[in-house]
Amino acid sequence: MTSTPWGQLLAFTPLLPWSLACTAAMGAEYKTGSTVRWVDRRLNLMAGAWVLLATVFCQVLLMVLFALVHKVVHPGYFPIMLDRGYPGAMVVGAVLWLGLYDAAYYVFHRAQHRFAWLWRFHAVHHSDTAMNATTYVRQHVLESVFQSVLIIFPMLLLFRLSAATALMVGSISAMLQFWIHADVRVHYGRWSAVLVSPLQHRWHHNRDQQQREVNFAGVFPWIDVLLGTYRAPDPHTRIDTGLFDGTTWSDMLGLLTADPAARRVVETPVTEAHEMPGLGEALSVDQ
Repeated sequence: MTSTPWGQLLAFTPLLPWSLACTAAMGAEYKTGSTVRWVDRRLNLMAGAWVLLATVFCQVLLMVLFALVHKVVHPGYFPIMLDRGYPGAMVVGAVLWLGLYDAAYYVFHRAQHRFAWLWRFHAVHHSDTAMNATTYVRQHVLESVFQSVLIIFPMLLLFRLSAATALMVGSISAMLQFWIHADVRVHYGRWSAVLVSPLQHRWHHNRDQQQREVNFAGVFPWIDVLLGTYRAPDPHTRIDTGLFDGTTWSDMLGLLTADPAARRVVETPVTEAHEMPGLGEALSVDQ
């Protein structure tokens, strides 16, 4: 299949992978007794529809950028094909792409929490007080633009995948992202330092501002471990999610504008993470 940036961008189109991954993750939530209300999921899914539209816009934007760059700069030795010319290239290439993307995303994600102008938009994602699988698509549309220009565009200038591998990467990424946001009490024990788990990622959505500046990686936590921002999942600790001041947006207009003045105080109290006996046993796959 084609290895052009256009073929790879089309393979990354998330509609089908998102639909399947979201359905599977919500199925796991219902199976384990999640009490998240449908009204909370509905607002997130509405935001996801806007994010899909933003993704289409970003694909067009990236194609224009590629056309401009190739008129001015000779590609030379780049882009490097990550999934060609060696045994198991498709699987290894997919892992390499995910690892490289995750490293770049870690830097961008830290910046989102560091700089106020980026945090204003990222706060939309963190404002969900009932974190569940659909929280993944509770994003501001500009996040897609930022990530496309600052991460995907430079990566596609340097590296390339076949469309088949890109489709596999998009599907794996969708499954992982919906899964780690799911309202399920699952962790991988010591393997949570290798692959992000739902309980581990929940620390990052902690409403307690002092507790949430951890676990920035989206797939492989090695960079969190290396840079001291890793926090292991704790099945005995209750984590209330949302913004530290206890406010959230409750309508689509608020999510689109990301106006802090449009947030309202939620009914549930803002609490620090605290020991909560009687939460029930979390499922660990590290048995």
